[in-house]
Amino acid sequence: MNEITQRIAKRLQLSDEEVQNVVSIIFEEIESLLVQKEKSHQKQTLSPKEREVLIKNFGSFFIVSRPARQIYIPGTHEQVSTEPIKEIHFRPFLALKERMGLT
Repeated sequence: MNEITQRIAKRLQLSDEEVQNVVSIIFEEIESLLVQKEKSHQKQTLSPKEREVLIKNFGSFFIVSRPARQIYIPGTHEQVSTEPIKEIHFRPFLALKERMGLT
């Protein structure tokens, strides 16, 4: 995050420490919202859009749940059960993809 905070500090003419605190708070809030929305989803079914944390003109963070499953290991010819997992994913908005030349 050092590179980001230095660029923001220079642009806004603030100290690196002030910007580091703000950026840390932003990421803490993204994390907190993801946790809160996942807990709400467990109590009542929320739509995928209701579970996303959106950052305007940038993208969205969301949690993907993958159920336990059976996988085959070719080397040993075994079937093994995996644990259910949750992953955090990021989906960039179209405007960001266009700015980066990805569309």
